[in-house]
Amino acid sequence: MNEKPMERRGRVFRVADVLRGLGYAIIAALFLGVAYFWLPASAHYHVTERYLFTASEEAQIFLGVLAPKSGPYQIVEALRVAWDGVEERRSEKYVDVIRLEGNVEDGGSLEAVIDYAVILPQGRAVWDAPVEDFQLSPQTHIESDHPKILALAAESVDGSSREDAYRIYKFASRALSWPQGTRINVEPSALVALETGVGGCAEFANLTVALCRAAEIPAQTVSGIMMPTLPPFWPAQTRTGLHPGGAHAWVEFHTSAGWEMADPSWASSPLPARIWFGRNDGLHLSYGEAGLEERIFEETVAWASGVGDTLGWMSAPLKFAAGSDSESVTVTPVVTLKKGWDGRWFNVIVTMILLAILLRLLENRLNQNGFSRAKAE
Repeated sequence: MNEKPMERRGRVFRVADVLRGLGYAIIAALFLGVAYFWLPASAHYHVTERYLFTASEEAQIFLGVLAPKSGPYQIVEALRVAWDGVEERRSEKYVDVIRLEGNVEDGGSLEAVIDYAVILPQGRAVWDAPVEDFQLSPQTHIESDHPKILALAAESVDGSSREDAYRIYKFASRALSWPQGTRINVEPSALVALETGVGGCAEFANLTVALCRAAEIPAQTVSGIMMPTLPPFWPAQTRTGLHPGGAHAWVEFHTSAGWEMADPSWASSPLPARIWFGRNDGLHLSYGEAGLEERIFEETVAWASGVGDTLGWMSAPLKFAAGSDSESVTVTPVVTLKKGWDGRWFNVIVTMILLAILLRLLENRLNQNGFSRAKAE
């Protein structure tokens, strides 16, 4: 028995509705992804670092902290220190070094509070700065003169253009797999990572830098913090002994366009690699070139422990060292991160509204055309 024409038409319409809805969902996902990841915006954060000292006897204490500074793709402002004692600040190329000295009474406590605001723009970051010799030379964990790395660089690129830098970056992002399990005291060697095919963010960065330098593209590994992905004005995140953000490493490279940044470890994700090449995403907070940052940190540890015992230290994600002339002192670091305005979410909301209006207009147009055809039949 044949189906009635109206029944067949109803089924066709239902299938068409499903397909149309699926198409709308794909379009919405694409537009919202572009709005969040690609449109210009900025993310605002407020960071408060607290270091609480307690003692069972009178003691002298020393605290050294590395704080981030403004740079080509970040703004750090309103740095304030609350401390009942001697304070000294020294400005280095990429960081401010804060040294604090004070006394804690028998059975008492003393707290240092360091807070600052951070603004991380999203978008392409290009800046001018001189190229230094080490940015083209081998370095600890960056074996750019090793035959394997030299040969691979020669096979991968045709010169030292921005596109050559992108080829290296993309190769490194695909060449390594993230390690499984716990890794302790691992040396982030570019050569070892290349030979084993395994590495964390530091190995991704060092391999990229080694290949760039082997191809005569100036580059350096950057040490920093990856801010957590939070909605704007989310409740403050507080962690004891750690930072709400995570320790991270990425790359800065130089071509005829100027200096730019890239994150090869994040490019190992399924998302398009271009998202993290030549641009910040509102999450990368830099503490500068990794080798220089390490040297300054080692000097800070030596200073803090020079008059007695080292109470505690951390090189990442927090960067501090504390010392005292008494073994009775303990130090507890606590970090609070408050997310403020985030223009990426504003872009998403505006795009959602505009997209809803456009899809509604399109739906009305399709319904009108469908009704006209049905009436004609």
